[in-house]
Amino acid sequence: MYSRINHFLATGSCLVLFFMNFVFAQDNVRGVEMPLVSAYRTETRPGEKNLNFNIVNMTIRNPEKFPVWVLIPAFAEDKLPENGILNARKPWTKSCISGLTYVDNETGREEGKVRRLVKVHFIGERQGFYAFHLPPFARMDFNGYVLHSLKEVSSFQVVVASELRINGNLPIDQYLIYESMASKEVTIRQSGITYLNVDWEEEDLVTEGSRTEINFIKIEKLKALEIPFKAN
Repeated sequence: MYSRINHFLATGSCLVLFFMNFVFAQDNVRGVEMPLVSAYRTETRPGEKNLNFNIVNMTIRNPEKFPVWVLIPAFAEDKLPENGILNARKPWTKSCISGLTYVDNETGREEGKVRRLVKVHFIGERQGFYAFHLPPFARMDFNGYVLHSLKEVSSFQVVVASELRINGNLPIDQYLIYESMASKEVTIRQSGITYLNVDWEEEDLVTEGSRTEINFIKIEKLKALEIPFKAN
């Protein structure tokens, strides 16, 4: 009798634990635990034609077990489309999507490693975005990041995506001719910047995917966050 009861309790406990783990895993896949984002605005510099340069110290963490794309609209007052579709500029030119590499010179030099962060810039028909590709459990600290705006803003949007797809099907990494994934931990300061000089005419760099003409990009959105500027 007691052995049967103990067997039942043990089996029941296992089922409960399995169910809890299953629910937790499903919640992670749905993106319940999103990257944590904080931004401290240090100053706002006025430019020409009502353009403002919002200088921020920004931290983004990816607590997930899978890579994510973190997107920021090209202008801080803009919101990316709810349906996740951004039409490309016409006529399409390869200069409408570009990459910029930032190198963590200070931390990397201390550890004898090169830590890097790539910012992908997409210029669309009506609006664009900047995107960072973060690996699992990554942290990105960017001191002196510039957010552009055409009016005064107190917050900006961050969109978290599982994938960016060219024309709705081709993953953007199969289009880009450089590695987009950031290092797991990287701190960027204005002193350590290296540009990606991408020459689309070099045949050894061009892949089959990069020959694709972009009509639109589909953002496989997990969540959209509104990030207020914090005071130092």
